[in-house]
Amino acid sequence: MQDNNQIENVKDDTLVFRGWPSLTLCKFYKVPVRIDITFALVPVWLLVSFSSPSTFAEWLKLGVLTVGIFLSVLLHEFGHTVAAKSHRVTVKEIVVGGFFGYASLRSKTIKRRLLMHILAAGPVVNLILSLGMWAALSMPSISELMSRSSALFHVHSETWLIESLSALTLINFMMFLFNILPVYPLDGGRIVGLFLDGKTGLRTSLKIVSGLSVLVGVAMVVFGGYFSVVIIGFGVYSIMINLQRYRKVRLQRFSA
Repeated sequence: MQDNNQIENVKDDTLVFRGWPSLTLCKFYKVPVRIDITFALVPVWLLVSFSSPSTFAEWLKLGVLTVGIFLSVLLHEFGHTVAAKSHRVTVKEIVVGGFFGYASLRSKTIKRRLLMHILAAGPVVNLILSLGMWAALSMPSISELMSRSSALFHVHSETWLIESLSALTLINFMMFLFNILPVYPLDGGRIVGLFLDGKTGLRTSLKIVSGLSVLVGVAMVVFGGYFSVVIIGFGVYSIMINLQRYRKVRLQRFSA
């Protein structure tokens, strides 16, 4: 079992979204902020959702949503970065891609509870953003938010700003809920893994989190069509990498 206070921060090469061509935009706390080529999937997905926008208002909605999603992911990663900096953990880079982002930690070892704090900071930022926009919209009901968001894609109206904010409110809340799921490689899955690792040991925690992640991934594939093809895609991805992690644990056991 690993020490309960210090763990090794190992770069995870199963995350296939690393290494895409990227463009450096700026620096945050002296950390390079990059956008990679896969972010182009976001406006393409929105363009399909809008069913070929034809008016200036529709193109404006698409632009606002694209920028809003980018900022939502970026601020999520800023949350990780600020938490890491507050614990004197160095961040190598921040990358925003298509429907994902990551803040790469440079430290070789880090205290378990501090890493859990750093991981939790990202989803908390999305929750704060969601609550802030919800308050700015005078706290409408969930059904009203959903109605406004639906109108964003299907109705020609002059209330594009309210519709866009409603959609971004729901998007940030869904980002919060999604990221706290006990599924690897999401923040929630990593936090659960760290907690179990301190209680049961690395091998057992990997088996539990990987098995749970596969089950949730299957549920995403089965039911994701009711929400978004993005969820189906992530479900397939989660199943693949967690089956790979589970096999590694079993192979290590047989070779021991």
